[in-house]
Amino acid sequence: MSKRSFFGGLAVFAMFFGSGNLIFPLIIGRDAREHWLISIFGLGISGVLLPLLGLIAMIFVKDGMEAFFGTVLNKFGAYIAALIILLLCGPLGVVPRCITVAEGAWHTFSPHSNNVFFVATCCAVVWCCVYFKTNLVDLIGKYFTPFKLISLLTIIFSSIFFAVKTNPTNILPPSTNASSSLMSGLINGYGTMDLFAA
Repeated sequence: MSKRSFFGGLAVFAMFFGSGNLIFPLIIGRDAREHWLISIFGLGISGVLLPLLGLIAMIFVKDGMEAFFGTVLNKFGAYIAALIILLLCGPLGVVPRCITVAEGAWHTFSPHSNNVFFVATCCAVVWCCVYFKTNLVDLIGKYFTPFKLISLLTIIFSSIFFAVKTNPTNILPPSTNASSSLMSGLINGYGTMDLFAA
């Protein structure tokens, strides 16, 4: 495996793993509790397997999204489908959600900070990444992904540490049954928007 392929793989992980992947598994786990394995199965189908198949399909399409959707839609329908997906993955869906989650996390550390300044800074960073897109995949793979992985592992291990330290004895029963947990995993897997990203 070449160095470029390795960093490209890391960039794909960083581009797919966003705020939805952080939020929805926690919501599913909170509701499923002892049915967590069933809900993970549902999430794995709609949040991992289908986006992976979508990514593989797009790799084999050489002429872009319009050609991909053009196989089942007419030219105008393919353009509209591609436009809707790009809007959902950008200014009308994923980007505002990412900024909202980041702002909420930042607010816990600095409750009196200016929200407008934080949001404007995030928007400026996104704009720079889009405008100066030269070597963006390498930049994400080399620098952003290691930071993201370290942050994610810190969240996971600190959560486990505090859960073990507090030793909760008042664990509530699951609020859903097994079939509802499966459906919750399947539906919330689409909420990550990874299939649209693919």
